[in-house]
Amino acid sequence: MTFADRFRPWHRRNAYLLLLFLAAHLITHAAAIFGADSQSAVMDIVRVVYRSPVIEIVLIALFVSQVCMGIALVIPRIRQSQKTAWSWVQIVSGIYLAVFILNHIFLGVLRGRTYEDVDTGFYFVAATMLSAPYNYGFIPYYFFAILALFSHLAAALHWAGRPRAVTLSLIALGAVVSALIVSAYGGLFYDILLPDAYERYMQNLF
Repeated sequence: MTFADRFRPWHRRNAYLLLLFLAAHLITHAAAIFGADSQSAVMDIVRVVYRSPVIEIVLIALFVSQVCMGIALVIPRIRQSQKTAWSWVQIVSGIYLAVFILNHIFLGVLRGRTYEDVDTGFYFVAATMLSAPYNYGFIPYYFFAILALFSHLAAALHWAGRPRAVTLSLIALGAVVSALIVSAYGGLFYDILLPDAYERYMQNLF
């Protein structure tokens, strides 16, 4: 058994726990399709659980450990001389998710809440997709993050022997879900007026 192989079962078990949170998180963002009030209502319910100090610390620890184990697993896969298309799907989506997760937690959400004193709810996300020129970076940034999540899951199912129709359908579903969520926050379905606090946040972002 290689060094990386020791992490594989833990990476998988960790993923099962994180998927519970990620499913609730995606449902919250998908609620934005129906309006800011709908998204906020769902988020208020979900936050009762994951904004608990203990649970939030555990979640952050799970995400950071998942990224660390993922790095340990992806290095030997990159070094493989023979790589299939699914190998590349797993590698690229995994690296993208690792960067996104660390950036989203520490430079996004925690910075917004701790240093900028803004609520990281609907308008926090919408501000990044409505404020030019930053939206040209944030729109693909969020779109590919959701797509990478679905693609990484599809790759895991592929290696577990699931049918090609299932894995490809999961990637297609990820693209659709991502497009709908990004479109909602980008103001495609209804007009969004950003509060002044979020306008200032974007002006001081970089």
